[in-house]
Amino acid sequence: MRIIITGATGLLGRPLMRELERMSDAYLSGISRSRRGENIVNIDLLDFAAADEYLRKENPDVILHLAAERRPDQFDRNPGASRRLNVEAVAATARTAGDIGAWMLYLSTDYVFDGTDPPYAPADAPNPLNSYGRSKYEGELALWGATNRGTVLRVPLLYGPVESPDESPVTALIGATEAGGEIDDWQQRYPTFTPDLARVIRRMVELYRDDEFFSGTFHWSGDEVLTKYDMVRLIAGSLGKDSSRIRPLRRPPGGAPRPHDTRLDCSALEARGCVGRTPFAEGLRAAIETGEKRCG
Repeated sequence: MRIIITGATGLLGRPLMRELERMSDAYLSGISRSRRGENIVNIDLLDFAAADEYLRKENPDVILHLAAERRPDQFDRNPGASRRLNVEAVAATARTAGDIGAWMLYLSTDYVFDGTDPPYAPADAPNPLNSYGRSKYEGELALWGATNRGTVLRVPLLYGPVESPDESPVTALIGATEAGGEIDDWQQRYPTFTPDLARVIRRMVELYRDDEFFSGTFHWSGDEVLTKYDMVRLIAGSLGKDSSRIRPLRRPPGGAPRPHDTRLDCSALEARGCVGRTPFAEGLRAAIETGEKRCG
Protein backbone atom coordinates (compact mmCIF):
# COMPACT_ATOMS: atom_id res chain seq x y z
CA MET A 1 0.00 0.00 0.00
CA ARG A 2 1.48 3.31 -1.10
CA ILE A 3 0.61 6.18 1.28
CA ILE A 4 1.32 9.91 0.90
CA ILE A 5 0.90 12.38 3.78
CA THR A 6 0.60 16.13 3.21
CA GLY A 7 1.87 18.26 6.08
CA ALA A 8 4.14 15.34 6.94
CA THR A 9 6.64 17.32 9.01
CA GLY A 10 4.04 19.11 11.15
CA LEU A 11 2.75 18.53 14.66
CA LEU A 12 0.62 15.54 13.64
CA GLY A 13 2.53 14.55 10.53
CA ARG A 14 5.67 13.52 12.42
CA PRO A 15 4.03 11.01 14.80
CA LEU A 16 1.81 9.79 11.97
CA MET A 17 4.84 9.05 9.80
CA ARG A 18 6.37 7.07 12.69
CA GLU A 19 3.11 5.20 13.34
CA LEU A 20 2.56 4.20 9.72
CA GLU A 21 6.17 3.04 9.35
CA ARG A 22 5.13 0.14 11.59
CA MET A 23 2.78 -1.18 8.92
CA SER A 24 4.61 -3.96 7.14
CA ASP A 25 2.63 -3.46 3.91
CA ALA A 26 3.01 0.34 3.66
CA TYR A 27 5.33 2.34 1.42
CA LEU A 28 5.31 5.80 2.91
CA SER A 29 6.25 9.26 1.69
CA GLY A 30 5.38 12.78 2.79
CA ILE A 31 4.92 16.25 1.36
CA SER A 32 6.21 19.35 3.14
CA ARG A 33 6.35 22.91 1.86
CA SER A 34 9.80 23.69 3.28
CA ARG A 35 11.10 21.26 5.88
CA ARG A 36 13.11 18.21 4.92
CA GLY A 37 13.31 14.70 6.31
CA GLU A 38 13.58 11.08 5.32
CA ASN A 39 11.06 10.17 2.58
CA ILE A 40 9.91 13.81 2.42
CA VAL A 41 9.52 15.80 -0.80
CA ASN A 42 9.31 19.60 -0.85
CA ILE A 43 6.18 20.73 -2.70
CA ASP A 44 4.03 23.79 -2.09
CA LEU A 45 0.44 22.51 -2.23
CA LEU A 46 -0.59 25.94 -3.53
CA ASP A 47 1.37 25.06 -6.66
CA PHE A 48 -1.52 22.93 -7.83
CA ALA A 49 0.19 21.77 -11.01
CA ALA A 50 3.31 20.57 -9.18
CA ALA A 51 1.27 18.76 -6.53
CA ASP A 52 -0.93 17.12 -9.15
CA GLU A 53 2.09 16.00 -11.17
CA TYR A 54 3.74 14.44 -8.13
CA LEU A 55 0.61 12.60 -6.98
CA ARG A 56 -0.07 11.23 -10.46
CA LYS A 57 3.54 10.07 -10.79
CA GLU A 58 3.52 8.34 -7.39
CA ASN A 59 -0.02 6.97 -7.88
CA PRO A 60 -0.71 6.37 -4.16
CA ASP A 61 -3.41 4.11 -2.79
CA VAL A 62 -3.99 6.50 0.13
CA ILE A 63 -3.61 10.26 0.58
CA LEU A 64 -3.73 11.60 4.14
CA HIS A 65 -4.34 15.34 3.88
CA LEU A 66 -3.17 17.13 7.05
CA ALA A 67 -1.81 20.39 5.65
CA ALA A 68 -3.84 23.45 6.70
CA GLU A 69 -3.84 26.88 8.27
CA ARG A 70 -5.24 25.88 11.66
CA ARG A 71 -4.98 29.18 13.61
CA PRO A 72 -8.29 31.12 13.53
CA ASP A 73 -6.72 34.52 14.23
CA GLN A 74 -3.96 33.98 11.67
CA PHE A 75 -6.60 32.93 9.15
CA ASP A 76 -8.33 36.28 9.61
CA ARG A 77 -5.05 38.16 9.24
CA ASN A 78 -4.32 36.52 5.89
CA PRO A 79 -7.66 35.19 4.61
CA GLY A 80 -6.74 34.90 0.93
CA ALA A 81 -3.73 32.60 1.31
CA SER A 82 -5.37 30.74 4.21
CA ARG A 83 -8.46 29.95 2.19
CA ARG A 84 -6.38 28.80 -0.76
CA LEU A 85 -4.69 26.26 1.50
CA ASN A 86 -7.77 25.19 3.47
CA VAL A 87 -10.20 24.99 0.57
CA GLU A 88 -8.63 25.26 -2.88
CA ALA A 89 -5.70 22.95 -2.14
CA VAL A 90 -8.09 20.40 -0.64
CA ALA A 91 -10.28 20.55 -3.74
CA ALA A 92 -7.29 20.17 -6.04
CA THR A 93 -5.90 17.24 -4.06
CA ALA A 94 -9.31 15.57 -3.94
CA ARG A 95 -9.76 15.92 -7.70
CA THR A 96 -6.43 14.23 -8.27
CA ALA A 97 -7.30 11.52 -5.74
CA GLY A 98 -10.55 10.90 -7.57
CA ASP A 99 -8.81 10.70 -10.94
CA ILE A 100 -6.20 8.18 -9.79
CA GLY A 101 -8.57 6.18 -7.56
CA ALA A 102 -6.83 7.00 -4.28
CA TRP A 103 -8.65 6.94 -0.94
CA MET A 104 -8.27 10.33 0.76
CA LEU A 105 -8.53 11.19 4.44
CA TYR A 106 -9.17 14.88 5.12
CA LEU A 107 -8.42 16.23 8.60
CA SER A 108 -11.13 18.67 9.66
CA THR A 109 -12.00 20.38 12.95
CA ASP A 110 -14.54 20.62 15.77
CA TYR A 111 -14.81 24.31 14.83
CA VAL A 112 -17.31 23.37 12.11
CA PHE A 113 -19.83 23.42 15.01
CA ASP A 114 -21.12 26.47 16.89
CA GLY A 115 -20.65 24.97 20.36
CA THR A 116 -24.22 25.49 21.58
CA ASP A 117 -25.47 21.88 21.70
CA PRO A 118 -22.76 19.30 22.45
CA PRO A 119 -21.94 16.50 22.11
CA TYR A 120 -21.81 16.57 18.31
CA ALA A 121 -22.30 13.45 16.23
CA PRO A 122 -20.81 13.24 12.72
CA ALA A 123 -24.24 13.67 11.14
CA ASP A 124 -25.05 16.88 13.05
CA ALA A 125 -25.36 20.01 10.93
CA PRO A 126 -22.23 22.22 10.91
CA ASN A 127 -22.62 25.90 11.79
CA PRO A 128 -19.11 27.39 12.06
CA LEU A 129 -18.70 30.69 13.88
CA ASN A 130 -15.43 31.88 12.34
CA SER A 131 -13.67 31.97 8.97
CA TYR A 132 -11.32 29.14 9.91
CA GLY A 133 -14.22 26.82 10.77
CA ARG A 134 -16.06 27.80 7.58
CA SER A 135 -12.96 27.06 5.50
CA LYS A 136 -12.58 23.60 7.01
CA TYR A 137 -16.23 22.82 6.36
CA GLU A 138 -15.81 24.04 2.78
CA GLY A 139 -12.85 21.67 2.58
CA GLU A 140 -15.13 18.80 3.60
CA LEU A 141 -17.58 19.75 0.87
CA ALA A 142 -14.73 20.01 -1.62
CA LEU A 143 -13.65 16.46 -0.80
CA TRP A 144 -17.13 15.03 -1.29
CA GLY A 145 -17.61 17.08 -4.44
CA ALA A 146 -14.57 15.45 -6.04
CA THR A 147 -14.63 11.84 -4.83
CA ASN A 148 -16.59 9.34 -2.76
CA ARG A 149 -13.45 7.37 -1.94
CA GLY A 150 -12.42 8.96 1.29
CA THR A 151 -13.28 10.10 4.76
CA VAL A 152 -13.45 13.24 6.88
CA LEU A 153 -11.93 13.10 10.35
CA ARG A 154 -12.88 15.97 12.68
CA VAL A 155 -10.61 16.61 15.64
CA PRO A 156 -10.26 19.35 18.29
CA LEU A 157 -7.22 21.08 19.80
CA LEU A 158 -4.05 19.05 19.15
CA TYR A 159 -0.90 18.87 21.25
CA GLY A 160 2.14 16.63 21.38
CA PRO A 161 5.94 16.69 21.12
CA VAL A 162 6.88 19.95 19.38
CA GLU A 163 9.78 21.47 17.49
CA SER A 164 8.85 24.94 18.79
CA PRO A 165 6.33 26.01 21.46
CA ASP A 166 4.02 27.78 19.02
CA GLU A 167 3.42 24.57 17.04
CA SER A 168 0.50 23.79 19.35
CA PRO A 169 -1.83 26.17 21.19
CA VAL A 170 -1.11 24.08 24.30
CA THR A 171 2.67 24.49 24.37
CA ALA A 172 2.25 28.08 23.19
CA LEU A 173 0.83 28.67 26.68
CA ILE A 174 4.25 28.10 28.26
CA GLY A 175 5.01 31.81 27.96
CA ALA A 176 1.77 32.68 29.78
CA THR A 177 3.01 30.93 32.92
CA GLU A 178 5.45 33.81 33.41
CA ALA A 179 3.55 36.66 31.76
CA GLY A 180 0.50 36.24 33.97
CA GLY A 181 -2.69 38.22 33.37
CA GLU A 182 -6.14 37.02 32.34
CA ILE A 183 -6.40 33.65 30.61
CA ASP A 184 -9.53 32.26 28.92
CA ASP A 185 -11.54 30.19 31.38
CA TRP A 186 -14.67 30.17 29.20
CA GLN A 187 -14.09 27.96 26.17
CA GLN A 188 -14.26 24.23 26.84
CA ARG A 189 -11.46 22.36 25.05
CA TYR A 190 -10.68 18.66 24.61
CA PRO A 191 -6.91 18.51 23.99
CA THR A 192 -5.94 15.49 21.91
CA PHE A 193 -2.47 13.93 22.00
CA THR A 194 -1.01 13.59 18.51
CA PRO A 195 0.50 10.09 18.99
CA ASP A 196 -2.98 8.89 20.03
CA LEU A 197 -4.51 10.47 16.93
CA ALA A 198 -1.78 8.91 14.77
CA ARG A 199 -2.86 5.47 16.00
CA VAL A 200 -6.48 6.29 15.17
CA ILE A 201 -5.56 7.31 11.63
CA ARG A 202 -3.52 4.14 11.21
CA ARG A 203 -6.59 2.15 12.26
CA MET A 204 -8.67 4.04 9.68
CA VAL A 205 -6.13 3.22 6.99
CA GLU A 206 -6.34 -0.44 8.02
CA LEU A 207 -10.14 -0.30 7.86
CA TYR A 208 -9.87 0.98 4.29
CA ARG A 209 -7.26 -1.64 3.43
CA ASP A 210 -9.67 -4.35 4.60
CA ASP A 211 -12.76 -2.75 3.06
CA GLU A 212 -12.30 -0.46 0.06
CA PHE A 213 -15.80 0.96 0.63
CA PHE A 214 -14.89 2.36 4.07
CA SER A 215 -15.93 5.98 3.94
CA GLY A 216 -17.81 8.72 5.80
CA THR A 217 -17.33 11.40 8.43
CA PHE A 218 -15.88 10.52 11.82
CA HIS A 219 -14.83 12.21 15.06
CA TRP A 220 -11.91 11.68 17.44
CA SER A 221 -11.07 13.63 20.56
CA GLY A 222 -9.40 13.55 23.92
CA ASP A 223 -11.87 12.91 26.75
CA GLU A 224 -10.73 15.49 29.33
CA VAL A 225 -12.33 18.95 29.25
CA LEU A 226 -10.02 21.85 30.07
CA THR A 227 -10.00 25.60 29.55
CA LYS A 228 -6.86 27.54 28.63
CA TYR A 229 -6.75 28.69 32.24
CA ASP A 230 -6.77 25.05 33.41
CA MET A 231 -3.98 24.20 30.98
CA VAL A 232 -1.78 27.14 31.97
CA ARG A 233 -2.05 26.17 35.62
CA LEU A 234 -1.15 22.56 34.81
CA ILE A 235 1.79 23.69 32.68
CA ALA A 236 3.01 25.97 35.47
CA GLY A 237 2.80 23.09 37.93
CA SER A 238 4.72 20.78 35.59
CA LEU A 239 7.47 23.38 35.18
CA GLY A 240 7.57 24.29 38.86
CA LYS A 241 6.52 27.87 38.15
CA ASP A 242 4.33 30.23 40.16
CA SER A 243 0.83 30.57 38.70
CA SER A 244 -0.50 33.07 41.22
CA ARG A 245 -0.45 35.95 38.71
CA ILE A 246 -2.72 34.09 36.29
CA ARG A 247 -6.38 35.12 36.50
CA PRO A 248 -9.41 33.39 34.93
CA LEU A 249 -11.31 35.23 32.19
CA ARG A 250 -14.85 33.87 32.31
CA ARG A 251 -16.28 35.47 29.19
CA PRO A 252 -15.65 34.87 25.48
CA PRO A 253 -12.11 35.96 24.55
CA GLY A 254 -11.29 38.50 21.86
CA GLY A 255 -10.22 37.71 18.32
CA ALA A 256 -12.04 35.36 15.96
CA PRO A 257 -15.27 34.05 17.56
CA ARG A 258 -14.83 30.70 19.29
CA PRO A 259 -17.52 28.10 20.04
CA HIS A 260 -18.13 27.47 23.74
CA ASP A 261 -18.22 23.66 23.82
CA THR A 262 -17.68 21.42 20.77
CA ARG A 263 -17.40 18.04 22.49
CA LEU A 264 -17.35 15.36 19.78
CA ASP A 265 -19.16 12.03 19.81
CA CYS A 266 -16.43 9.51 18.94
CA SER A 267 -18.51 6.34 19.32
CA ALA A 268 -18.39 5.41 15.62
CA LEU A 269 -14.61 5.03 15.67
CA GLU A 270 -14.60 3.49 19.14
CA ALA A 271 -16.92 0.79 17.79
CA ARG A 272 -14.36 0.13 15.05
CA GLY A 273 -11.51 -0.52 17.46
CA CYS A 274 -10.11 2.98 18.02
CA VAL A 275 -9.30 3.03 21.72
CA GLY A 276 -6.73 4.53 24.07
CA ARG A 277 -6.35 8.12 25.17
CA THR A 278 -3.25 9.37 26.94
CA PRO A 279 -4.11 11.26 30.16
CA PHE A 280 -3.52 14.98 29.64
CA ALA A 281 -1.01 15.26 32.49
CA GLU A 282 1.07 12.48 30.93
CA GLY A 283 0.86 13.84 27.40
CA LEU A 284 1.63 17.33 28.68
CA ARG A 285 4.98 16.20 30.07
CA ALA A 286 5.96 14.85 26.66
CA ALA A 287 4.67 17.97 24.91
CA ILE A 288 6.40 20.59 27.06
CA GLU A 289 9.75 18.82 27.31
CA THR A 290 10.94 20.27 24.00
CA GLY A 291 8.62 23.26 24.11
CA GLU A 292 10.00 24.48 27.42
CA LYS A 293 13.57 24.12 26.16
CA ARG A 294 12.82 26.23 23.08
CA CYS A 295 10.94 28.78 25.14
CA GLY A 296 13.88 29.10 27.54
